[in-house]
Amino acid sequence: MLIIACFFLLIISFPKFFVFLGLFQQNHYHFKKYLKNLKKHYFKTISSYLEYISLCFLIIYYIYPEWYFLVLFLFFILGSFMLTEQLIITPVFTSKIKRLLFVIIFFSLVPYLFCKHHTLLYLLEIMFLPFIIIACSIICIPLEKIINQYYIHKAKKKLNKIKPIILGITGSYGKTSTKNYIYHLIKQHYFSYMSPLSYNTQMGLARCINEKMPPLTEVFIAEAGASQAKDIEKIVKHFEFNIGIITDIGPQHLETFGNIENVLNTKLEILKSKALEVLIINNDNIYLKKVKYPVKVIRVGFNKDADYYVDNIEMNENKTVFDVFYKQDYFMHIETSLIGRHNIYNLLFSIASAIYLGVPKDVISNNISKINPVDNRLSLTKTGNIKILNDAFSTNIVGFKNALEVLKGTSSLKVVITPGIVDLGKKLKELNIEISKELITGLDMIYLIDNEASRYIEEYFISQKFLNYKVCKTFKEAYHDALKNKEEVTILIENDLPDNYLRR
Repeated sequence: MLIIACFFLLIISFPKFFVFLGLFQQNHYHFKKYLKNLKKHYFKTISSYLEYISLCFLIIYYIYPEWYFLVLFLFFILGSFMLTEQLIITPVFTSKIKRLLFVIIFFSLVPYLFCKHHTLLYLLEIMFLPFIIIACSIICIPLEKIINQYYIHKAKKKLNKIKPIILGITGSYGKTSTKNYIYHLIKQHYFSYMSPLSYNTQMGLARCINEKMPPLTEVFIAEAGASQAKDIEKIVKHFEFNIGIITDIGPQHLETFGNIENVLNTKLEILKSKALEVLIINNDNIYLKKVKYPVKVIRVGFNKDADYYVDNIEMNENKTVFDVFYKQDYFMHIETSLIGRHNIYNLLFSIASAIYLGVPKDVISNNISKINPVDNRLSLTKTGNIKILNDAFSTNIVGFKNALEVLKGTSSLKVVITPGIVDLGKKLKELNIEISKELITGLDMIYLIDNEASRYIEEYFISQKFLNYKVCKTFKEAYHDALKNKEEVTILIENDLPDNYLRR
């Protein structure tokens, strides 16, 4: 009967182990953030409480081998299994994960050679699985540092041989879109290469340089992301940017940064690049505007005190039209299929970069008209009477408001599907209530995907007696319900959460 009990425990623990491993990977191997998500989504669930109780009965049975303790164990472990809402996380089996998995297996099996009480040892390992992952990761740190340094050195050697101009983009949001737009504006004038997808860490950039950068590259457009202090400094220490862009500073990744000041200071680490010639900034951002910069600065924005600014803006769901001015003088007229105010900023960064690199105005203007939205970043698709505004990649307070502005400008029924804004630390409630105030006006229906952030939105709806909303467990459920409407409808999909924030 003890074998049967252990078998049931294995059924419960084996899939959870890979969830823990996947969650650790998805949190970029950051111990504090990993434990915070475990606390939120695993440790304090009914399923976990039942598992703890069942383990207690199995330990009691080990000490006092009465059959009814084993029966109670089986009862509670089956209850835990039935009530488990599994996180949709499975690890991507990268080389790093494979190395970590080997160490975990090794250090989990070795104790069995020296311990006679195998069942008790097995129980302890099951109970401490999340912490075993952390412990083994710490053991791997020296090896990982050696491997990382090898690939970084290899990437630096390749860069020194090719000698491209390196244009680095950081900021709280808008990095990937800006990177793509710059590439489209300069690719006819320079042999250009941009870091793919959201490869924006030190090792991500090293990998794309080593594996994919063409040997004839003249301009390398690199996205530099950060989730904690020193992340940007680590990047520019090895891959020195010649041209820098800070797109915006806002409440992003506050679970690890803590406050906006830390976000600003981390983004300003781009100034530590010894090769930096010029920095292009969002002059409308109150944090960036106040900084005294030690290098040449090009300022872009909507106000006339910027070097490049815009006027005569016209926007709808299909296109955006505006005029660009430089130093108070008319510079060029822009018509683009890109939508949303944030994309105007992204285009201004791109125009300023291209001009600094010597790309002719007529080439820039012609190429802007051909730029398509980056997938899942406020891109519009149409099928019959249904229009989808897809802004699912991630969300922030600025992008969310811009997307709502576009949605409210449509003539059809207006529907939003969102889990709210996440990764805001102590500002989670404040900023979700702020966006709630935008959601209760001018919209026909709102679908909230159930999680901590959306619950704050629902609380605000209830306080305002707003009824045009529905809470769904999954995006799929909300999407299918929204499609039931046979009238012309525009659906804004705002944020598809990473799996460490949602249970399915």
